[in-house]
Amino acid sequence: MHAATSRARSEQPDPDDWTRLFPESEIMAETTEKTPKTPEQTAIRKAVRLVAYTAWLQDFRDSNPDATQDQRKLAWEEAKKDELRKGRKIIKALKRKGYELTRPEQTTEAA
Repeated sequence: MHAATSRARSEQPDPDDWTRLFPESEIMAETTEKTPKTPEQTAIRKAVRLVAYTAWLQDFRDSNPDATQDQRKLAWEEAKKDELRKGRKIIKALKRKGYELTRPEQTTEAA
């Protein structure tokens, strides 16, 4: 029984040599390029982060009034994935209801 198991293991491909088994993955790795984000996509991403972090921060400060900056950073890293998902849902719901997010142009003149 042991000899059959070791022989079966030796017949399995080396996990580091996937290009031999799937040569198209090597081709895809060379030809696949990320499409650059449009300014609108970048702006929406920033808005999602801002909405998510601001909402989370209010809840965090209410439940942890004595937390330090390091504790807040660690807590945000843990909660970030779920909070960004909520932020995307909020932005998407606003867009569905007809709201448009526009950032006012910043003036460079000192007033």
